Amino acid sequence: MSGYALPSAATLAGPAVALVVALVLPCVARVPRAVAWALFAALVGAATWWTRDAPAGNRMLALSATMFFGMKLVVTTAARHAGRPLPRGGAWVAFHVLWVGMRPWAFAGPRRGPRPGAPRLVALGIASITVGAGLLAAARALTARAWPAPLTAALALLGLGLVVHFGILRALAGLWRALGVAVGPVCDAPHRARSLAAFWSRRWNQPFSEMMQVAVERPLRSRFGTPAAVAGVFVLSGLLHEVALSVPARGGYGLPFAYFALHGLLVLWIEPRLRVAKRRPALARTWVAAWVLLPVVLLFHPPFVATCIQPLLGHHG
Repeated sequence: MSGYALPSAATLAGPAVALVVALVLPCVARVPRAVAWALFAALVGAATWWTRDAPAGNRMLALSATMFFGMKLVVTTAARHAGRPLPRGGAWVAFHVLWVGMRPWAFAGPRRGPRPGAPRLVALGIASITVGAGLLAAARALTARAWPAPLTAALALLGLGLVVHFGILRALAGLWRALGVAVGPVCDAPHRARSLAAFWSRRWNQPFSEMMQVAVERPLRSRFGTPAAVAGVFVLSGLLHEVALSVPARGGYGLPFAYFALHGLLVLWIEPRLRVAKRRPALARTWVAAWVLLPVVLLFHPPFVATCIQPLLGHHG
């Protein structure tokens, strides 16, 4: 079943339980990291079962929210074991509910007044929301005129990225910086990345990168070395995107994993040998853009587009 509907109690159960566990458990017990990961897996499994009869779009949102709050539990557990300060009281709740980042220590300690760049982030966020909303409206209009689905879906995905990643979340980062919290934009000029390693680690979707660094890369690197840690990051990224994209669509299994496996191979073995980051900037940036965009159909595969994106554009066939 594709599309979206009013959320049912079963659809909301996964995110709600994950949020309560993430908020309460680290406050009442020193949770071992293995237990946090086991709880994360159990929460995602339960949400998958509870949403088995939900429309694809609702299922995507519910599973994504469950993983988000579950990872809050994992990163706060990892931060505690690393000796990082954790926020308290209202700051603890704000970190979990009102910010997408995965560095809890940014909300800990006293705040020393507004941080630079806050108004600019808010202004750029509002501008991105405006442009993105226009692209979404254009995608809906073109869908009504029976334009090719791949074209309208690409336009819609671009619009959604501008509204959410570059719009709402960038403006939210500006608001938090105005309140003195040391957070940055979710996406930091990804078009300037001169290697895939820089794109994934510093330029694109910083909350996801922070999550992987805190919960996966650093623990694995200390035990098994950097190559194994990087490989673990891309493997887990592929698995999480399978849950977020393929499971709701009930199709396309293995394609998001293949996308991240490909990028893991490029980052670990091919880029270092080609010394991509040391090439001319235009050539290096073209390399990054090509590998991010050309195989993106593996990530946003046809079953996902048909069940979760096209319904947003008014297409229900």
